[in-house]
Order: sequence, then structure tokens, then C-alpha cells
Amino acid sequence: MSALAAIFRRDRGPVSEPTLSALGARLEHRGPDGHDMFFDGPLGIVHQHHWVTPEERGERQPLRRGEYVLAFDGRLDNRRELLRTLALSASDGEPTDAELVLAAHSRWGDSLCERLIGPFAFILFDLAARRGLMARDALGDRTLFYAEIGPELAIASEEAALLAHPGLSTELDETRLAHYFAARVPGDGSSFFAGVSEVRPATVTAIADGPLIATEFWSPPSPESRSARNRDEVSERYRELLARSVRSRLRSAAPAAVLMSGGLDSTSIAALAAESAGEPSTRGPVRAISWVFDSLDQCDERAFIRPVVEKCGLEGHEFVADGLGPLPDGEELCLDPNGPEENPYRRLKARAYAEASGSGSVVLLSGGSADTFYAGFQRWFVDLSRAGAPLAALGELLAEIRRFGLRTGLSRAGFGQLRRAFQPTPERCPWLTPWARRLLEPESAPSAAPALARARAVAGSRQARGVSLEIPHACRHGVDLRHPYRDRRLVEFVLSLPAYELYRGGRLKDVARRAMVGRLPESVRNRTGPTRLTPLFERALRGPAGDRWARWLRRPAALWPRYVRSEWVDAALSRSPGPTGDVVLWNCLALEVWRSRFDL
Repeated sequence: MSALAAIFRRDRGPVSEPTLSALGARLEHRGPDGHDMFFDGPLGIVHQHHWVTPEERGERQPLRRGEYVLAFDGRLDNRRELLRTLALSASDGEPTDAELVLAAHSRWGDSLCERLIGPFAFILFDLAARRGLMARDALGDRTLFYAEIGPELAIASEEAALLAHPGLSTELDETRLAHYFAARVPGDGSSFFAGVSEVRPATVTAIADGPLIATEFWSPPSPESRSARNRDEVSERYRELLARSVRSRLRSAAPAAVLMSGGLDSTSIAALAAESAGEPSTRGPVRAISWVFDSLDQCDERAFIRPVVEKCGLEGHEFVADGLGPLPDGEELCLDPNGPEENPYRRLKARAYAEASGSGSVVLLSGGSADTFYAGFQRWFVDLSRAGAPLAALGELLAEIRRFGLRTGLSRAGFGQLRRAFQPTPERCPWLTPWARRLLEPESAPSAAPALARARAVAGSRQARGVSLEIPHACRHGVDLRHPYRDRRLVEFVLSLPAYELYRGGRLKDVARRAMVGRLPESVRNRTGPTRLTPLFERALRGPAGDRWARWLRRPAALWPRYVRSEWVDAALSRSPGPTGDVVLWNCLALEVWRSRFDL
């Protein structure tokens, strides 16, 4: 997982080497294998190297071929297809992913990104024409930011790198902060800094002397109708796609590891990874990195983790996490200058990355994002009826009512959503101040169509944000974090499924459970109740050390009271306002620690 930064001067003046070096220095945590710089008049590029795949060992970027120069951060998961399509020979050694991107551009021009599968961000310049491209992958699993500073366009993998430019202010973006306190992620390309914008996922932006022109090259499918399919074929296809995604993400120069809890999603990744352990790309047995708890029994998942390790022949690594709750101060709470820490369980994640790195793994697979696949599952009754099986749908509905009672059974079949559509809309985000709510007014449009809402849940800005937030933290431990459930081909398949493939017989994730028959212990495959880390959060926030949180929140220079009502925070400190409310309370604290540490 490397990084890049660049400066392009539209006035054709020379790029300042000290300024570009300052941008690159802010990205050194992503370049354990060194860096290289490129200058050509009004263009300067720096690339921080992290050689994770076998093909890129020793690669030097920026990569120049003729009049084209490329800086690439990411991984291509359809290498074999690209090699065949581009008719490239490996007689002189396997081409790197960056070389494949240049070859793809030579064949398809600016539309190359449609053919690239995997997480990536890159900048590509035509030196003769003095024009370039900056692009980000379809799902947004790599980041790229930019700032227009006078005649200069500055580009970098992280926001904080751009702040090293002497012409850029650290002023915060008020509207983005309002979204932050509303527990939402805007899709408008904004960042926490007023002068920094984000290249949106699935876009290619043309760079020249004039304005930037962004073109979308992919959007998630949202079919209006779905027909019934053979259930065995559906589960088999799901497993094939997930297994292919796992195999492609095992491509590593060292043994890979899986961040494994006791839930269905991460254990499925581990089981499928173990099946590929004999392939050259895995470089040895697959390790399972898991946190366990000695004193918080309700958080401990040993009873599910260990049977998977044994059945799948994994190399298990457990660490005790009772003392890794959120802290209201200290170095471990806020390490990322790009924004306030949005994960109250940061110390857990950081320890997991350190364990993976310490065991010799530079690649760590995660089961994250799988839960979003099942957004909109309540449409199962409608989809099953429309598929020509109304009697089966009615039978399932009656079973739901017997199983959960009338109110919950109807709600799980989508009737609760219909009822709410005819009720007055409650006040949105009641914790926000009137001023903060006004900043959110442009988002107060009617709800999206169900298919579009589901597509946004699976492949929208919130998920891209969640994945990209982990990049700097994993990089600080030399770990490349990979997400098999974020494979574009798998995402497209899941979005094509009717909702009754997602939820059946009172159980969510039906297609995934069927796909893993025989590959996981039945106790894990049939689990329905997830394990929550809330007790770890509660003990830190409302336990003996809770007054330290209150002192941080009541600092005279605190910014959160402009966005969140003080009386709401006072009540939330003593009693949980619910999962979303706890997120908001954490956000208040994290913002103040971040501003204090980085002098913002």
C-alpha cells in the first residue's frame, strides 16, 4: 500500500522541489521501501514505495514510458484477464500492476478504468500534451485528494499531505463537520479541510490548463425487477465469486493473515483462504489474528474462533483485548492528522495490525463491509411475490409472525417501512443545534427508491469512507489491509439478487450461509446473534475514568457545541442514548482531541 503526491502548475512555471518534498514527507508512513521523485517543468511527482506483491519488489515509481509518466497506488485483482486481453508476455518477468495500467491506457485511453478491477488511485500525465488524469477505483477503496492553490494543482493520497503546501490553509469545512456530527458521510467530494477536495470513487478527472473535468466510469447496478433463480446455483455462484476475491487478495510476498472474529463473514474469508493455502501466491499457511477477552465474557468469541481454526487448519494468533478500550487522552487515541478518530475501537485495530506485522504478515484480509450486502432485506416479501410465488411469500410471512410476533414479523417483511411512509417525519438528528441542521438542509430530499438506496448502502460513500479510514493506521504497521467483500464483481452479483436470497426463515445472510455448507463448523455457520463490543465502550465512557471524558468535552475552546446541543451531551454522558447517540458523543470527544493534538 504505497502513496503518491504531485504538483502541476497550470501557468507552466517550475515546480518547487522543497514544496513537493514536504508533501511527500507527510506520506513517509506509507513508504517503508523508500521513495522516488520525478520532475519535468510544471510537473513534479513523488511516490512512496511499499512492495507487497511479488511482482512489484524493487519497482521504482513514478514509472515513465515514452511521454507518459504514472504514479500508482493499489492493486489489480484481474491481472490474469488483463494479461490475456493485452497479450502481454511474461518472458521478461511478470509486469507490475503499474505497468499493466500503462498498457491498459495505451490500448483503451481515458476509458481504461472500466477494465480495472481492484482498489487503486493513480495520476497519469502525458508530458507532450501537458494533460493528465487522476482516478480512483469504482468502490473508492484507495483515496486521492487535491487542492487548487493559485496556478497549482496539488494532489496527494492523504489530506494532511496537502496541508504541507505553504499556500493551503488548515481551515475546517463547516458543512463536512455538520455531516460528521449527524453520523453521515457526504458523497460530494468534501473533506474536513475547506481547501481540500476528494476525488470521488469511480471517477476519472481530466487535468489540463483549464477547469478539472470529472467523468464517472461505473455506477452500482440497481435492477428494477428480479426473477427467481435456482437457489443452489445462486449460492454456488456467490461462493465462487467470494473465493476468487479471496485468492486475488492473497497475492503477497509474505504469508497472509486474516483478521478473524467468530462471525460468519470473517470466518468465511478465513476458510476460503485456507483452501487456497497450497497456491504459490499464499506463501505459506494462513494466519488468523483474533482478539479475545478474559473479563468481558459478552465480548469474547473463543467458542467460535477456535473451532474454525481447527477445522480449517489455520495458524491461530489470539491476543487479550480487555485493556484496549477507548481512551479520552493519550497518544493512542488520535494518530491520524487527516481527521478526527471515527473508530472508538482504534486501539483494538492497531493491536491487530501490530500482531499481523509481528507474525511476519504484510497482508491482512478483513471481513468488513459484508453486512452492507443485506441492506434492504425487508423487501423479501415483495420480491418473492413478484417472482411468481405469492403463496410462498404469504407462508413465509405467517412463519415470521409466529416466530417474532405480529409487529416484528410485519416489520421484517417491510410493512413497517410502508407504515412509516404515511406518518409525519420526526425531527432528524435531534441532538444537532439549529445552525448545524441548516447546514444539512440540502440533503433533506425525499428517500431514494429502494433499489438505489440499497446500491448506495453497499457501494456508496459511507462504505468507501469506512474502508479508506483504516489505510493510514494499517500502513503505520507495514500492513496492507484487504477487503474481499469489496470486490466489484461480487458487489454487482449481490446487488442483482432478490431480497429473499438475503433473508430466509428468520435468518439474515441466507445466501452466505448456504454457500459455506461443509466449510465452516455448523455452530458458526448458523450463528444469528452478533457479538457487540459495546461493553468495552461503556466501561471506558461511563466507568471510573469517565470524568476525564467530560473534562475534554468542556474545554473552553471546544468546537462541538456549535453543532451538538450541550444539554444532549450532558444527558448522554450519564446514560447511553443508543448506538447512534454513542457515535455522536464519541465524535464530540474525538474532534477535540484531534484539534488539540494537531493544533487546528
